[in-house]
Amino acid sequence: MTKKGCPTGWELKNNRCIPLTKSARIDKIVFKTPIDWEKSRSGGHREVYINSNQLKQLLKNKYISPDVEINTRSNEPFIEFMKAYPQCEIQVGVPAPDRQAKGEVLDIAAIRCDSKKVTKAMKNDFIDTFHAADDFEHRTDLKAWYD
Repeated sequence: MTKKGCPTGWELKNNRCIPLTKSARIDKIVFKTPIDWEKSRSGGHREVYINSNQLKQLLKNKYISPDVEINTRSNEPFIEFMKAYPQCEIQVGVPAPDRQAKGEVLDIAAIRCDSKKVTKAMKNDFIDTFHAADDFEHRTDLKAWYD
């Protein structure tokens, strides 16, 4: 925490913490608030579900890439599914600033869609796209998660 009351990478302006670094801008999009990573107990990495608007901001700013391959799978199927079905949410892994500096990037590990919003076409597309996930559920809510 800085002397001004904002975490490292943020600056206090008009009684609000304003992001100064790439990491802080990612935190603002994903967490909507400053994260004090120095006090975090997350081990330098946080997993959080985001909506399609947050995904659009991350893509626009090139903070997440469809081409990134994590554990032999790409972010692209998640991104394409979210474009077609924006009512779903994806889980992104956000590395701490020091890990981002070492080359870690945002990755997508999971997707979920609330059963109240699932159509037959969506369910069929979900099964076709994510049937090979490590954990896969499609009977009520749609969920897929990769290790």
